Order: sequence, then C-alpha cells, then structure tokens
Amino acid sequence: MTQIYSGETVTVRCEIQGGEGAQWTYEWRRGQSSIHSASTEHTFSSATESDGGEYRCWGTGSFWTEWSDVITLTVLPPPKPTMTLQPPWTQIYSGETVTVRCEIQGGEGAQWTYEWRPAKLHTPPTSREYTINSATESDGGGYSCWGRRSSSRTEWSELITMTILSTEISVSTETRSMVRGRRDTDREKHRSKKKRKEALPGQSGVISSH
Repeated sequence: MTQIYSGETVTVRCEIQGGEGAQWTYEWRRGQSSIHSASTEHTFSSATESDGGEYRCWGTGSFWTEWSDVITLTVLPPPKPTMTLQPPWTQIYSGETVTVRCEIQGGEGAQWTYEWRPAKLHTPPTSREYTINSATESDGGGYSCWGRRSSSRTEWSELITMTILSTEISVSTETRSMVRGRRDTDREKHRSKKKRKEALPGQSGVISSH
C-alpha cells in the first residue's frame, strides 16, 4: 500500500518484464473503472482523496499480458501540526531555557521542512524544534508552525502563547518595602527617646547642714 498526502504528485507505472523494446499499448483500471491512458505510466498531479483506490494494468502488443497485481493508493489529508513547549509551561521566568517543538501527528518517518511564526526563529528548515537559551521578555508572544513535504503542506498549528516573567520586580518591591519599614521603625524609636528625655523634670543642687 502506498500512502501520500493530498496535494502531492504521484506516478503509477506499468512495467512489463521481458517486454523491453516492444511496442505496447496499456490499459489501466481503478477498481472496475477504466482509466483513459494508454501510456506506460499515469501521473496524478496534486492528488486528492478521491484519487485513492486499487490500481492495476495490462499491456497488448504482439500478445496480451495478464493483469498486474493490484497496488493500493491511499491519499490522506495533510496532518495538522501541534506546538509544544519543553518544559511544558506557558509561563517561564527570564533567564530560563525553553524549547519550542513542532510535532506532526501521523507524519512520522516523512522528511518535513518547517516554517515558524514569528520568523525570528531562525532554524534549519529540517529542524522541528528551537531552543531559547536565557529567555528574555522579548521572547514572549505567540508561536505557531507548519510543515511541507514534497508538494504538500500542512495547516498552521494552533497558536501557543508564551509569557516571560521578570524575576526582578517582586524582589525589588520586597526590598524597598523592608527598607521603608525599617526606616519607619527607626524614626519611631528616635521620636520615643526624644519624648522621654523632654518629660524628665529638671534637677538642682541642695545644700544641707546638720
């Protein structure tokens, strides 16, 4: 069985072993229906799912051949890729490393070339993943991909949105809060000491005689 994706081009060929050099006329059938082609091969350009089926051929020349064995052609709709992240979090902190991966379900074993959005992902066309080292806030946003094989291409994957969180904001805020609190405490202690000092009565010397 031969499997291709819709939009691709495939050629079925009728070969008569030992009949090289002879003039042959060929007849083709898909199932029980005849195909109007007397050539040794039949090409499906931009195949559709309706082109799938069982094909066979035979030839006539100085004699008739038998029917060939059946070859089954299956035309599949292009698979839809899926975007994944590793580690699998859509929110990561700046400085961390994340890998964006384009996975084509059902397309295993095929030679795909990939295109990414945004285009800033400069990856080799045959690479299905891209690693962002030491992520920054500018790396956040929506990512999607699609794949091409021969003359067939997939749809765009669903958009996956990644957010890069800053690790400095919370630390800076907490530090300022702690410093402000310490200053307020020191100021209150200073005021309290000053009030106690002002509240003490003045003292004078006393001379006594016995």
